[in-house]
Amino acid sequence: MMLRDKLIALSVMKKGNWNEIYEVLKNDETLQGLNETKTKEMLKQVDHFSVLTILDEEYPECFKEIASPPFVLYYQGDLGLLRKSKMSLVGSRRPSEEGIKSTLSLMEYFLKREIAIVGNLQLGIEAIAQWAAIKKGKTITILSSGFSTIYPPENYDLYRRMIKDHLVLTEYPPKVFPSAARFYRAQYLLQELSDVSLIVEMTKNEARLDLIKKLIDEGKIIYALPASYQAAHSSGCLELIRYGAHCFTNAKEVLKWVE
Repeated sequence: MMLRDKLIALSVMKKGNWNEIYEVLKNDETLQGLNETKTKEMLKQVDHFSVLTILDEEYPECFKEIASPPFVLYYQGDLGLLRKSKMSLVGSRRPSEEGIKSTLSLMEYFLKREIAIVGNLQLGIEAIAQWAAIKKGKTITILSSGFSTIYPPENYDLYRRMIKDHLVLTEYPPKVFPSAARFYRAQYLLQELSDVSLIVEMTKNEARLDLIKKLIDEGKIIYALPASYQAAHSSGCLELIRYGAHCFTNAKEVLKWVE
């Protein structure tokens, strides 16, 4: 039995939990303790899905550079999109009118340059950006669950459109449900997969703010749209700029990181 098959089987057994998979691999790098019968039993659970592992040639190099690279990624759609230049537009789940206009305008510009848009299938800014990419470009989603439970359910139609001509990735086997920890992990992978991230709108109370600050500390290229100090919906963007994010002033400046 090949190591690749055993790695996939281990992912199914541990429900995609990175820490639990790592603990097994730390003590048994070649997975000798996983017998053939158990491996085949686990593989049957994902035999309808395409799988990419850290052992495969197509595996993204950017993930190999992080401390906790996904060992296994289940996917639907066009894996070739991983070779394209990529960026994410992230923001409020309840965007302002100005935030919606800014997102659509930016998408018009970046999609003309054949940049793939990375998202988490989340409501608000990300869904607006990904719907625009569905119509005029390409988009990649990283889920916080397995394929059997698409979250949020409001974006199920978006997901169905993506699996035809775009790309959907997840660390989790089909029947794994979303959770706060899995959403945080998916957000982290989204940022790492993107050559550059653009924060369109975000409040100071946004849970993702600390994660984005951590990524700034790690040297990731993060841009944030400035706004009036009175605009509560963008207070998080101003906080990020003060912390060290690039202040977005024009789209051409962002292109140098993705072309």
